[in-house]
Amino acid sequence: MWTAIKTFMVAGSHERFAAFLLQTRVVRKVPIRVLAAAVAEVDPMGVAEFAVPVPSALLAALRVGGEAAVRSAGRETISPRFRGPRAARALDAKPTYVVAAGDADLIAAEYATAWHDHRVLESERAELKDRMRAWMEHARLKLWGEFEISDSAPRLAADVRAVAECLRDGEEPSTGLPALPADLLAAAGDRAQRVRGRDGAADPAVAAGSGGRAAGNRTVPRLALGRGRGMMPSVEG
Repeated sequence: MWTAIKTFMVAGSHERFAAFLLQTRVVRKVPIRVLAAAVAEVDPMGVAEFAVPVPSALLAALRVGGEAAVRSAGRETISPRFRGPRAARALDAKPTYVVAAGDADLIAAEYATAWHDHRVLESERAELKDRMRAWMEHARLKLWGEFEISDSAPRLAADVRAVAECLRDGEEPSTGLPALPADLLAAAGDRAQRVRGRDGAADPAVAAGSGGRAAGNRTVPRLALGRGRGMMPSVEG
């Protein structure tokens, strides 16, 4: 239902519909070489780590021998995950709820009811999941019916400077602009704002690479439910 309302509002360029608000958020991207240069400036001795995720697409942009160097300099994390039976999805992954554009109040009321029912079911599902996981771990079971405890795929992260050094010539991949580690903030003081401003990149060199669509920035529409009497807490999605 949430997806159907969001799709309706995006298609019709509706910023407001009943209690629903259509907003946008900017996903900030910055070229890895630019970010590495800025980090090197505020931390010339390399005393702090400024790790960025290194997915397979980024590994493909490294020079020969670069992947081994990045893996050696970085770290991989593997965490256990618990999976249970999955509910059937809508056909073709399309919303099944039909938005009656002429009756916004009815849609708001139907959503309030659906939201309440979903929260109740979600609470029950979470409790069952926790109980099943605890029982399987106690019984040392990895698989029981459709419930499974397994390891996640390895996730590689490495210091952005090590990644930049291993890029092939001509490759200019970008990464999301992460938060600075506390120790780097303490060491760099106000100069750290050159890497990250209050709302993103503040340094002209970084902003030039991360402030516009050409650098890989993208805007993502999100739907929020306005607060008010009888309304549910705002939700993003």
